[in-house]
Amino acid sequence: MGGLFQQLGGGGPAAAAAQNLPAGNNVNLTAGMGINPVILPLFNQLITNVNNMTRLTNANVQALQSQGVATVSNKLTQRDKTTLQAAAGVEEKDDFTLSTVYDALIGEEGKTEERFQRELVNIFSKGEDVRIHVTATLTKDMRKVNLCENGSKLVSSMHRGLTIFAVLSKEFAQIHAEDERQQRYESASHHTMADVEKLESGLQLVLPTNYDGVLKALNNYDILLKEAIGGDCPHWKWLKRLIKAYKRAKVALEPVIDLRKGLILLWNIHVDSRDFFLECVKWSEGDDLPQSRLKHTVSSLENEMVCRKDTMPMESILQKYAPGYGQSRAETEDEGATSSKSRSAITKPQRNSKIPVAVKSIVAKLRTQEPEFCFATLAALKVKGCDYQGLNPGKRGSCIDYGIFGYCPNYKRCSYDHVIVNPPDAKTKQIVKNLEKGLEALSM
Repeated sequence: MGGLFQQLGGGGPAAAAAQNLPAGNNVNLTAGMGINPVILPLFNQLITNVNNMTRLTNANVQALQSQGVATVSNKLTQRDKTTLQAAAGVEEKDDFTLSTVYDALIGEEGKTEERFQRELVNIFSKGEDVRIHVTATLTKDMRKVNLCENGSKLVSSMHRGLTIFAVLSKEFAQIHAEDERQQRYESASHHTMADVEKLESGLQLVLPTNYDGVLKALNNYDILLKEAIGGDCPHWKWLKRLIKAYKRAKVALEPVIDLRKGLILLWNIHVDSRDFFLECVKWSEGDDLPQSRLKHTVSSLENEMVCRKDTMPMESILQKYAPGYGQSRAETEDEGATSSKSRSAITKPQRNSKIPVAVKSIVAKLRTQEPEFCFATLAALKVKGCDYQGLNPGKRGSCIDYGIFGYCPNYKRCSYDHVIVNPPDAKTKQIVKNLEKGLEALSM
């Protein structure tokens, strides 16, 4: 700008001022300045254009707001930044950098909600075999840094926040129908409670029903965490390990992963995300960083098992999102009525009150430390002696969960023998020592 004035013979104060235009709707640089009469018309036209552009920008923002078009604030509160810092696994504020999603959010003031949504579509489409439907709800949750929906585990809000249920794969026809419904809702001048309920009822989660469907959901969630949180996020790191374990166990899992088994796995991931991100919301610099508890689910997969949490609302989820998957059919498939091997598994008892007397005390301590503990929990610790060889009560092929711990969480599908064991004293003492090592590792 200064170079232009110098070429036209109008350097000095005018050129210097032109490089530092004052903010506001009216700019007047000619007052009190000796402007070369030759370039005065050109200079006045330039200033007029600047004024017009400023007024047009302000008018556009006001028009969008008056028409009900949401604009996105590019400001993150300090609480938001601290939450994202904890989620990324970064202790020091100076070492923390925002993820791709939040870099895009703060990049421009006054962008519309739709503009931010389009940016998220581009961000989340980078991975292979990934199809994430970026809904208006997901966009709002990202903008508001709603990572965990206040820790809610209600079925009605299981798709809100940063969760695997927010990014389940959908067919294009369903995506189109949901987008149209959302557009009609947002174009209305006002909304009643009935409108809100109708919009929510129109949302349909497509629960995966086989091995490949679950893998697609895992890949989608992997990309979501990578771009929205990134860093050394503990929940994301354990998810990546879980995906590797899931792929390695394909031969064992592919025949048995159905709607229910897949839902159990997704729910375990969902619960961990809720608990982990809720701890991130509460975190303050100087506290211990929140940690993921997904390692127990990973350990189950590494042992080719899918363990269900006792608190999982299975029937409520199926009733809402898979009403055709009836109770009788589900129970029949879950218990494997058509398979002779599965029929034999149904007869296996789940609880054993006759575990060796010498191990009862240490088993009780383990249950106090980790209520859902099982053999897979100890195996995940990678502690010497806490493997099948170190805890096997004697006869190869017997179930450690049933024989030593008195409870098998996977009894319907367990391929090991459920027998009451009475190992020699020397073997029992060795098992107790190994369990004490496991308890010490769990307590750390």
